[in-house]
Amino acid sequence: MLRSGSRRRLSGDGRGQSPRVLTGARGRYRILDPLARGHFCEVFDAVTLDDEERLVVKVPRPDGALTDDALLAEAEVAGALEHDNVMPLVDTGRLDGRVALVFPRGAGTVCEQIAVGMWPSAAIEFARQLLAGLAHVHARGYVHGDIKPDNLIVFGDDLLRIADFGFARRWSPAGVRTVPLTTEYMAPERQQGQVSPRSDVYEAAVVIVEMLSGWLVGDPSCPSLQRAMPQARWARELTPALARALSPEPAARFLDAGEFARALEQALRGWVVN
Repeated sequence: MLRSGSRRRLSGDGRGQSPRVLTGARGRYRILDPLARGHFCEVFDAVTLDDEERLVVKVPRPDGALTDDALLAEAEVAGALEHDNVMPLVDTGRLDGRVALVFPRGAGTVCEQIAVGMWPSAAIEFARQLLAGLAHVHARGYVHGDIKPDNLIVFGDDLLRIADFGFARRWSPAGVRTVPLTTEYMAPERQQGQVSPRSDVYEAAVVIVEMLSGWLVGDPSCPSLQRAMPQARWARELTPALARALSPEPAARFLDAGEFARALEQALRGWVVN
């Protein structure tokens, strides 16, 4: 679970040391450079022993901030999902006595693309993929709980995949509680630890607005939604759907990502985004 603002590059490439090998349930992987360290986990670059596939390996930090059981719960959720826009779980195993999850390695994140600016057409395509993957998560009965640009991984041919299911929970109409977050993308009710598909809808809308405009909803310097959005007819058509998804009251938002996706397509019908 790598949190915005908490990630840092780690030094050292392990040269001069015997390579570490992770033996998983489906294969064996050579551990390469450390890639990142968050509050809860470490992520390593890895490769299959035949050097044919680059991967990443995620393990709990050795200080015990995250238990093995918590990472196994993430693996259970990831293993229950199967969609082009959801990060697939490649394998599980143990590295240095810690539970390890193996995932495909992407080319970058949506966060990196926002930083350099995105064409509206690319932002809309990523919005469609984000909502398609999130609709699958909701249809399978789960809430992601941490939608943000750092958790949206971009692969070749501009394929977007939703990653990091460390805060995911099985959804129940009776309500679900999870760890309160302080990320700038979270829905207001998350401050009380409440989570639902509607909170995922809110977080997805924050990301979509940022992809389209460069503005982060909730930033004190951010103008109104109408002023932040591109000044084009298609954007004006889309703004009401985004405003509904960003409602501070969960009941006023779309029920889930599937409903949000249908509203987005209805708003864009007949328009060319460029």
